[in-house]
Amino acid sequence: MVSVAGNVSVPVTLTVVTEFAGLKPRLREEAAPTVLKGLLDMGIADGPKGVRVRPASPVGGARCGW
Repeated sequence: MVSVAGNVSVPVTLTVVTEFAGLKPRLREEAAPTVLKGLLDMGIADGPKGVRVRPASPVGGARCGW
């Protein structure tokens, strides 16, 4: 269970729920509350754009400047 003091906007809340739902299957159970709190903290500080998690580019897909 994670508790947050203060107000969180509806757009931030929806983004946090969506992003956390995508991450949760990859997390160890004991890490989930910490990750959720981190998403909420980023949302409070930076809005919905700050919460969105983007997957890393695959190594083979990276472009070289050669």
